[in-house]
Amino acid sequence: MPQSQQSEPQTPRTFPKSNYIRPGIDDRPDLDKALSAEDKSAVARLAVRQKPVTAPPAATHPEVQAAALADAAGLSHPASDEPIPDVESAFFDLRDPMVDSTGYRPTHTQVLRMKSGFAAASLLLSFAMVALTVVLVPLRLDEFGGAFDGTVNLAVLIGVGIVVAMFMTAFASAMSDRTRASLGRRTPWLIGGTVVATLFAFALSACHTNVAMILVWVFMQLGYAVMAMACSAMVGEMVPDKFRNAVATWRNVAMFAGSLAGAAFAAGMADHVEAAMDICAGAILAAGVVVLFVPPREHSSEYLHVTPLDEDKLLVAFRAPQGVRHWGVIAVIRLLVSATLAVSITYVGFLVRYEHGVHAPNSLQYTAVTIAAMAVVAYVLAAISSVLLDPITSRFSSARAPLALASTVMLLASICGIAMPNRAGLILFAAFGGCALAMLDSLAQTQALHAIEDLQHTGHVLAVLHSLDSVGRLLGVVVGAIVVVAADAFAPLFIVAGVLALALLVVVLCTSSRLAD
Repeated sequence: MPQSQQSEPQTPRTFPKSNYIRPGIDDRPDLDKALSAEDKSAVARLAVRQKPVTAPPAATHPEVQAAALADAAGLSHPASDEPIPDVESAFFDLRDPMVDSTGYRPTHTQVLRMKSGFAAASLLLSFAMVALTVVLVPLRLDEFGGAFDGTVNLAVLIGVGIVVAMFMTAFASAMSDRTRASLGRRTPWLIGGTVVATLFAFALSACHTNVAMILVWVFMQLGYAVMAMACSAMVGEMVPDKFRNAVATWRNVAMFAGSLAGAAFAAGMADHVEAAMDICAGAILAAGVVVLFVPPREHSSEYLHVTPLDEDKLLVAFRAPQGVRHWGVIAVIRLLVSATLAVSITYVGFLVRYEHGVHAPNSLQYTAVTIAAMAVVAYVLAAISSVLLDPITSRFSSARAPLALASTVMLLASICGIAMPNRAGLILFAAFGGCALAMLDSLAQTQALHAIEDLQHTGHVLAVLHSLDSVGRLLGVVVGAIVVVAADAFAPLFIVAGVLALALLVVVLCTSSRLAD
């Protein structure tokens, strides 16, 4: 073979039909070069613009607000079983109820992790907050300032904490809606709220003055409000519609157990308040860690569209909703129920300790045992009333009779406290009061849900109910402190609870025709 032929490179064989031009693909023109400026402007004018995905805000998300209301109740909450009229629910159309709000289908193990994780967090948080607010903080303030100064300081501490938590919840909710992070929208706020709440909860035991205790409590409420908001939002957004009732039941049972355990624990640790406060701080930290690691990880929010924050979105929970029948009556009932609950629970430590007057305080052991007994009776009967509420309400065509019955039971509880100024009277007050308040809280929410005419506003209605609950508790705390200071005794608190229950009964009876609609 000649040398010239050996040195020539061999070209590869072409594939069959390698020069084939695919119509509409290979012969497609470059539109940037083929179109003129006028053509490009015409195409842009006629083009359909796809809006980026915008997740629903937590302040108007029905399931998020339902979870927040259940957390704020503090009692066994039978209304958590009431179906929430959510137009975004998969049960309203043919969508798959086994997927969450992002379209992800969790596995069986992940669903179990949701149930156990959110339930454990509810147990730990209710344990810590009931122990602190019902027993430990009142004992500490009583130690610092005595009966009446301690009552005023407790009213300031609880009242300012309610106001701060209410506005912080609205702010954190709106800001977390606009958080774009790989951890999701709520997880960064959960971490921050847990850190702040835990740090100031540990600082409570180091406070030795009333002012220091109030300031530390307020800052702890800032973190706790953010933490509770994040937990409620994660429950409402991560749990598929199919498993919402199961998760709500788990959380409800855990909340009941945690509240009961917290009251009993604090009563047993009455001689070691500082150590008990540190344990409660550890429970708050454990709750944040459980929510962070036990349920499945929240989906990334980096791809979500962020809308500008304006005043309307920030204050949506403080504006009266539209499309609700007899909203004024529903708002008054919610305020009276929350005020009665606050008067009955906030000052129970002082009520037991100064049962025979401020000059003859009971011993710390007697106070602790009585509070523990009242807590057990109240929470057990609240759970029983939660079970019996559905059979009772099913016998009546309107909400008038159940609301009137619950109001009468609360009035009977106040009469027992007034007529029997001893431990038996206190336990009867706790028994009837726990039963009545659980029923009233559930019936008030159920009545509001039934009055919604436009289901698009369900989330807004629940958000405003949450705000009214805070305002009602603030009203009860303030009125209770004023009455105690003016009467120079704690027994008139029973009268205040009875007056509020009587006012609620009058409202129900006078508006019975409206409630029957």
